[in-house]
Amino acid sequence: MKKVLGALAITAVFAASAFAELKFSGYVRAGYSMNLDQLDTDGNGKTDTAESTTKVWQAGDYFGAGTRSRLNFAWTNEDKSAGFDGRLQYSGASESWSLDKISYAQAYVKPFDGNITVAAGKLRDVYFVSDGWEGFTVIHGTSGFQAAFTPTFNDALKGLAIGGGANVDFLSDVNDGTDDDGNPIKKHRAAKNGVFFAGKYSNDLFNVASQFSLAGAFFANAGVNLKDTGLAVQAEFAHQGGTALSNNWAGYKVSTVAAENIAVLWAEYTGVDNLTAGVTAYLFLADINDSTTGIATVNPAVRYDINSDIAASVEGTVHFSPLWDKKKIGAEAADVYVTVVPAIYLKATSNAEVSIWGKISSDTDQEHHAVGTGVIFNF
Repeated sequence: MKKVLGALAITAVFAASAFAELKFSGYVRAGYSMNLDQLDTDGNGKTDTAESTTKVWQAGDYFGAGTRSRLNFAWTNEDKSAGFDGRLQYSGASESWSLDKISYAQAYVKPFDGNITVAAGKLRDVYFVSDGWEGFTVIHGTSGFQAAFTPTFNDALKGLAIGGGANVDFLSDVNDGTDDDGNPIKKHRAAKNGVFFAGKYSNDLFNVASQFSLAGAFFANAGVNLKDTGLAVQAEFAHQGGTALSNNWAGYKVSTVAAENIAVLWAEYTGVDNLTAGVTAYLFLADINDSTTGIATVNPAVRYDINSDIAASVEGTVHFSPLWDKKKIGAEAADVYVTVVPAIYLKATSNAEVSIWGKISSDTDQEHHAVGTGVIFNF
């Protein structure tokens, strides 16, 4: 505790002396909802009452997805050649709120007029993360170092980033003696699994990105940059027996995806004032014995800001059950079911609003009806 208090005190003094360069941002999302007819309180095998929860700030996979709270902080020196940044966030996995999840915390330097960046710590993927809906990366949130070459001295090379590094998260642990209590001391064994390579290129017309970890994780992304339109095709893979990506990309676009191997299509159009229309499509290709194998979803969504005080949205998700093993979802479950989430937003300011929403499911055995309200505040 003394070490923690000391570190906080040093941080406070440092922040006070360089306040102009220390920046904070983030958001808080909070909600209350009820999943209707979900709990079986009398043990007769039939649901008979609603479940109350604060884990969801808004239903839906397009407008409602995302972490519940986030605090970003960053500091740079005067010429932007060195600094540090970090993020604390709460995913919403439990009812109890706490900001004890460190998404990343790294220090970096930029020699050679900023054409090279070297960072170490719990890494943030700045240069190689995919530009699509999910924001895939094998780097973000892993502990180690990364180096990126981002040439700015040649117009033809602008938009290019290549590099790599190493992390310890994908390494195996070995015993190195015991501590005073007789417990084994775990240490990381240096191995090729810690090494990763990455590359990305983007310009006004298109973007491509790819990363490969020798631990067995890989992603590829291609996107087209059109006026008022975002479009991307993404794929993420982890070979059987290799180390999964373990949601290292969570914290960019946070997904409910649990599969190791996944293909994603995303498109969004914002060419009409106050209108956002988008669609995502997923194909989950985990190991054939996994319960999510072959599941696909399609999620169209639209939101319209009627005026400065009120907005409305609706999204639907079509769930396709496991394509080659219906037994995994039960004989009575539908092969395909749909959820629809309408919502109304009341906007207090440009950075704060409250939502009132409902969720309707065509198969309540697989997903329940729900109602709820939520508040979001950005700072």
